[in-house]
Amino acid sequence: MVQEWYHSWLWSSSSPVAAFFLTVMLWAIYLIPSIVAVRRNHRSWGGIIVLNLLLGWTFFGWVGALVWSLSWPGHK
Repeated sequence: MVQEWYHSWLWSSSSPVAAFFLTVMLWAIYLIPSIVAVRRNHRSWGGIIVLNLLLGWTFFGWVGALVWSLSWPGHK
């Protein structure tokens, strides 16, 4: 019963608003390292964004970008 409800909710074509908000939330989580780097004015923010976009889909790429964005930003 729960599985049927979940499947019908997940693939419902009558609720594009829920799909939109879910997509926005997933992209926000995916881009956390880039957002942190830009907000901290990290001197390597461009490289962090590239790493996040190209390898962020892997766990290690995302964690690497996050650690890099949280490292000391250096002098500008």
